[in-house]
Amino acid sequence: MEEYALKHGTCDFTFLSENPAKSSRKSSPRACTVAFGRSAFYARAANRRNVRRDDSIKDDFSSLHEFLLLQKETSTSVCRVRSKREMPLTEGSGRKIGSHMLKRSPDMTKAWGTKSEQLLRIDDHDFTMRPGFGGPAVPVGVDVQVESLDAISEVDMDFTMTLYLRHYWKDERLSFRSNNNQSMTFDGRLVKKIWVPDMFFVHSKRSFTHDTTTDNVMLRVYPDGKVLYSLRVTVTAMCSMDLSRFPLDTQTCSLEIESYAYTDDDLMLYWKEGNRSLNTDERISLSQFLIQEFHTTARLAFYSSTGWYNRLYINFTLRRHVFFFLLQTYFPATLMVMLSWVSFWIDRRAVPARVPLGITTVLTMSTIITGVNASMPRVSYIKAVDIYLWVSFVFVFLSVIEYAAVNYLSTLEERKERQLREGLLCTCGVTHPGMMSVCYSEMDVNTTGNYGMPEENGVKRERMLVQLAMETDQVTGHVSSGAYSSVWVHTHAIDKSKKVIKLVPEYLLKKRKSYQAIKATQAKLALLEKRKVSKGKPLRFKRLEDFLKDSHKKHRDETRIRRVEHRPPAPLPPAKNKLAFAVRIREIKGVSPKVMRVVQMLRLRKIFSGGFVKINKTSVAMMKVVEPYVAWGFPNLKSVRELILKRGQTRVGRRKVPLTDNTFIEQHMGKHGIICLEDLIHEIYSVGKGFRATNNFLLPFRLSVARHASRDKAGLLKDLGNPGFRGTDINAIIRLLN
Repeated sequence: MEEYALKHGTCDFTFLSENPAKSSRKSSPRACTVAFGRSAFYARAANRRNVRRDDSIKDDFSSLHEFLLLQKETSTSVCRVRSKREMPLTEGSGRKIGSHMLKRSPDMTKAWGTKSEQLLRIDDHDFTMRPGFGGPAVPVGVDVQVESLDAISEVDMDFTMTLYLRHYWKDERLSFRSNNNQSMTFDGRLVKKIWVPDMFFVHSKRSFTHDTTTDNVMLRVYPDGKVLYSLRVTVTAMCSMDLSRFPLDTQTCSLEIESYAYTDDDLMLYWKEGNRSLNTDERISLSQFLIQEFHTTARLAFYSSTGWYNRLYINFTLRRHVFFFLLQTYFPATLMVMLSWVSFWIDRRAVPARVPLGITTVLTMSTIITGVNASMPRVSYIKAVDIYLWVSFVFVFLSVIEYAAVNYLSTLEERKERQLREGLLCTCGVTHPGMMSVCYSEMDVNTTGNYGMPEENGVKRERMLVQLAMETDQVTGHVSSGAYSSVWVHTHAIDKSKKVIKLVPEYLLKKRKSYQAIKATQAKLALLEKRKVSKGKPLRFKRLEDFLKDSHKKHRDETRIRRVEHRPPAPLPPAKNKLAFAVRIREIKGVSPKVMRVVQMLRLRKIFSGGFVKINKTSVAMMKVVEPYVAWGFPNLKSVRELILKRGQTRVGRRKVPLTDNTFIEQHMGKHGIICLEDLIHEIYSVGKGFRATNNFLLPFRLSVARHASRDKAGLLKDLGNPGFRGTDINAIIRLLN
């Protein structure tokens, strides 16, 4: 039989011809590729490529031989089968010895079913060591594509950038044979099995690699061992900003890349193409900054404990947009200063107009300064915007101070003018021998000719005629000789004093005083008469039906009390209930004297008054006596606290004093160990040794009802419920009436 060979991918098929004399065991490296679509033969051969049984192999070989003969007969065969033994080529064969189909070497990258680990021989090497371990430093080229510059924060002094980071190096251990493929591309799963540079971002706060929809990591290996490693990263890094010229500042920030473990003796970082290694998107823009330029630098960084490292820098310069701050800060501050100057044109006597204007402008400037500083870090130096705002604030504040000073000085000036006017009024019309007498006479403008009333510095002055006369005789009542002259006199203060001072005749003052004395006497007599009348009890008319109703009520009470006495005593409440609260919710007119005496012992003389009671056999019997008129039960701590805090009172002499001062409580109850309001509440609720003294110290609680209770008495009684023992439901009544 003749032996044939067919190789497809990594599967070799060897079969024998029908002529056993031509059989040979010598294998041939030549291969034939069969391309005839999705043949069932390929599926069958691929499933059985690892099974080497004689029977199945013979069946496969016979099927392949029949297929090749059929392809040769129909002239559509695209596969050539060659005997494994060397066959001499004749001239008529039509096949050249140097044909590429015969001499082409196998391409491992095109082999179907080859694993990347087998192709790159990963298991044959130790990739925990760097390439060329023990030799010179591994050169690693870097280039960066900046995708976006997301945020610049002055408060945190950092920036956020999204970029594509690419590394280039050569690792001989990853080289492979390839004729057609220039490279092989893998995802991030292979990165964990080989050596990659351990880059990190210096001074970074947060960083992460994008993982949507898969990890954004790419690894590309070339046949000669060159490697391209690319990943998409978002990093938030520190940027030290100088805000002394804010908002007219220009900031320079940098992103620093460095190897974490390898010094410059093991790994040499460099920009792959210099400054062209940094590429940016033209659409990158920020709302508050203008990006001026991007550039790269490289330096050496020294750490005292580990050594020298290569460090790459991505530097970019940002210039702040000023128009936003002009609209939000500078223009409002300027308008507030101009508004404060408006008060200079308002009359100084218009106090209600000038004072609110000054205070409003000062508060507005304070709000602007606070708003600007809230969005800025708390730096220790002065910023440019602080200088402008504080100068504006000083202008506004000085306008308020100016008005205060003007108002004060004006008051002093008016006071002096008033005193001068009073002196002139006292000496007018009085003459002395040998002296000049001066008299003022106000005249109309029409009668004085050219004597007008000019205005100087905003103050009107009136011209007055003054008669000067030299007296040689005694005061006779007329002037013997004299001359007239004109003087300027400030009459503003004089006119004002005439308007303010009002003279009241003396007879009117005496009349008012006598009238007030008569009214006081009448009020005193009326008070004495009222006290005299109220000494005796007033007579009240009482109908016969009322006497009959009271008699029936008294008889029912006596009958009820006798029945209670004959009944066996009710069991005491559980030991945990040591405190009760009783509140009177019914009228007690016409009740029996025994019921009235118990009500007085419980200090429930008025309706809707309440008090605390210590639970014992006697108190339970007393509650049975007044059961138709009193509701009682066990209060909780919340109810006790609310009652004492809201309505707690005591009596000092004839005064009712609310319990609001711990010093007062300590002064009166300190001998019982109670020094504050909380101690008093605890003593009442726990029924301690000083309960009797504490309860007597408190006045009965005067509870209140709603305003509509007088109009809806039936509804109120329905809400309160029936009198008698209420258990813990007494807390609901306390909340209703407290």
